[in-house]
Amino acid sequence: MEKFLLILCLATAINNFAQNIKIADSEHIYVFTRSTTHKKGFIAEDFNIKDSLSTHVGIGFFENGKFNVYNVDNVKKSLNQSSLIREDYSSFINLNNIYHSAIWSYRTNKLKINTLKDALNQYEKQIILFDKDFRLDNEATKLYCSEFVFLILGEIGISTNFKPVKKELTSFYKSFFKRSTIEYIPVDFFTELDGFVMLEQKFYK
Repeated sequence: MEKFLLILCLATAINNFAQNIKIADSEHIYVFTRSTTHKKGFIAEDFNIKDSLSTHVGIGFFENGKFNVYNVDNVKKSLNQSSLIREDYSSFINLNNIYHSAIWSYRTNKLKINTLKDALNQYEKQIILFDKDFRLDNEATKLYCSEFVFLILGEIGISTNFKPVKKELTSFYKSFFKRSTIEYIPVDFFTELDGFVMLEQKFYK
């Protein structure tokens, strides 16, 4: 009986994902989020606007039957040793401690999709370093995940109305960031913009 239920659950999950793939198309921009078990309880709650789960974000498009996800990762590196990774969605969520993931879509047109691809290609030619200081005023090649997504959306005129969040830091975060305030782009900043719709979300544990 347990084996039957397991097979049924897997079949349902695969079917649901297949349905989402069917409604994904080349005239949407996609934003991808995920959270891990050791960050969701405090990082997301302390720094996100509304989302108490997501701790990492990427952006991309749907092409040739799959999602192409671009994200600035603090662990993974590309072949040219850049922190900007291009991967498919299954790789994006392939973490031992993953807790939650979600796909958001923004309907646009082919012209903006081409602008998106051009912007991503330009960043991919650079060596992007993960910005452990989480600053907006340092080198253009030092970025963190949400800052990168914010800049890409800005290239196509979507994130222009969003203003960075300024926050007073607690003593714990002061010791980590070596400053008393932080001005930053939250992981869930895009949820404050008109037009983004959640396509799917999934809990893993």
